[in-house]
Amino acid sequence: MTAAQYFYGEIGADKLTVNDAEIRARLQVKGDYREVMTDKCLINLQSVIRCAYSAVKVPVVFSESSVNLGFGEIMSRNLAERLKGCDEAFVFAVTLGYGVDRLLSRLAVTSVSEHFVTDAFASALAEAACDYTEKILAEGLSCGRRFSPGYGDLPLFYQARVLAAVRADKTLGITLSDTLLMSPKKSVTAILGILK
Repeated sequence: MTAAQYFYGEIGADKLTVNDAEIRARLQVKGDYREVMTDKCLINLQSVIRCAYSAVKVPVVFSESSVNLGFGEIMSRNLAERLKGCDEAFVFAVTLGYGVDRLLSRLAVTSVSEHFVTDAFASALAEAACDYTEKILAEGLSCGRRFSPGYGDLPLFYQARVLAAVRADKTLGITLSDTLLMSPKKSVTAILGILK
């Protein structure tokens, strides 16, 4: 078996593009969401983002009822289905950084409306960071769609293993609470299968 390949990179806030459909859904509006307040919230948010990713390329080994990505058996039919046709996968984590948490904490006290809008933008930008990371990792490869702990039948219980696999505590400063919530809050983990 070959040695694990690790990847790390920083992503400038200017590289993250908000998906309009996603932000409209998060803000619960149908039409144009661009107003003075939303622009202000996005500008303030972009000024505190310190986005980065950490990833590892791992072998995918299937057994009758589980998948092994090098850090233990994972009991998930949904993940096995998503990784069908893959011998390898990327396991990765992204974060927008602690500056976003501090901004949201401050806005929760000073402006409920700005907090709501900024939080929606931050969630959308965390997904954009996943998209950007996927694009970097998958360059020249054919990959499936990413899958994250907490979706389908893949419990959040596996979050700790995923974070350990990508060394997220050391590379990104991501920690996990006893209730399996990540800090910084606008952090995401995912598994991305590499098709043969």
